[in-house]
Amino acid sequence: MITKETLLEIARYGQMAPSGDNLQDWRFSLKEDALELVGAFHNHPFNLNHRPSLTGYGAVLENMLIAAQELGLEMMEDLFPAGGAIASLKFRESSVKTPHPLFPFIEKRSVNRRNYLHRDLPPEIREELIQTAQNSGFGRLSLADGLPAKKSAAKAAFYGSQVMMEDQGIHQALFQSIRWNQAEAERTRDGLYIKTLELGIQEPAFRFLSSWRLTKALNLFGLSRFAAFRDYQLCMGSSALGLIEVPDDSPQSILNGGKLFERLWLKMTSLGLSLQPEYALVALFHMLWNNPAQFTPSQRECLTNGIKMLKEAFSIENEKRILMFFRLGYAAKEPSARSLRKIIRK
Repeated sequence: MITKETLLEIARYGQMAPSGDNLQDWRFSLKEDALELVGAFHNHPFNLNHRPSLTGYGAVLENMLIAAQELGLEMMEDLFPAGGAIASLKFRESSVKTPHPLFPFIEKRSVNRRNYLHRDLPPEIREELIQTAQNSGFGRLSLADGLPAKKSAAKAAFYGSQVMMEDQGIHQALFQSIRWNQAEAERTRDGLYIKTLELGIQEPAFRFLSSWRLTKALNLFGLSRFAAFRDYQLCMGSSALGLIEVPDDSPQSILNGGKLFERLWLKMTSLGLSLQPEYALVALFHMLWNNPAQFTPSQRECLTNGIKMLKEAFSIENEKRILMFFRLGYAAKEPSARSLRKIIRK
């Protein structure tokens, strides 16, 4: 008999999964002998067809699978069962009790938006990451670590960042998710705590940008390009830029891609690597394909150039299958702060 306390412990590790803007748009429900993961899809402009939400749910399930093995349990997963849940999970005692090698890194994994050291990715680590993705069966990992490929990928990030700064809906969603001080972060336990953005001396100025009218005016003088160039520099200073593709655009493939992303992130953490998602670029691509008219002609040109640059950086079979884009490398310092997680009540 698996106790309620054990199920809640597994759910607690699931709660540590990453999510878009740390919104944690899910909840857990105990239903007889099953633990259900229930989605609460958020209305962020990036959440087109619930892709970011499903990716986050996959990461939750990956953490729970790892935690269950660590506790000597097997996890049986029923995806998208009748009733509307994302997954119904049952557990049983495992005949083989082996600690999971990635379990210690669930609590250590975090976004690191600092500058990374100019260090190459060792070939053996590169191969280990590629093999981890291949063994999962959930998707494909490509790495741009040579200078020409990194330049192309960094330019793609530049174009995505520029458009993100020029869109009112995205601007509004971003600033709604920011928690401006420690007290607010501890009260909500979600969103992006301002210190995690690693703005340094630019933090006071950033607060003024919560005004869309001011941001829009400053964009006329090059603000969006200045911010995008900062992103370009961060990407160029990384050991590599990574891209995950999934087999198709179905909810299950996207969810499984989230499992793969979390597995890779935990693996990187175990190898001493830091990671920062660059998801805005991917989200903007899908928004462009879904409704080009929502962008201005110059924004459409930027995003089209971004797609071109990404194709130059990676061997992409179908750009619409891109799930995640990120930078990775060796950070000189730990993050200044970490975003909190909601507490699971008994």
